[in-house]
Amino acid sequence: WACWPEVAKVPVTDACLWLRHVDDLDLRNALASIHPGSKVTLSVNGTPVAFERMATGSNPQPTMGFKPVGGSNSLWFDLYASGKGQEADVTFHGGVD
Repeated sequence: WACWPEVAKVPVTDACLWLRHVDDLDLRNALASIHPGSKVTLSVNGTPVAFERMATGSNPQPTMGFKPVGGSNSLWFDLYASGKGQEADVTFHGGVD
């Protein structure tokens, strides 16, 4: 995690980041291993954005997505508002809480 070299192309199609959209399989699997409620900082187009793993829904299946949280969430929301499907460069930026 500390030095993630790959940059994934992720279409911004929703107000959250869905793992099925992460084109780098290694990054997708690493993010999938993070527990619901845990936070991770990802670099989105070169800017750090904090994300929180979404909680498991009413069915027992885990929700395979991350919601942007904190003051940096406006970057993701701005990308989403500017047009569905716009691609963002996403990579691991910092620690997992």
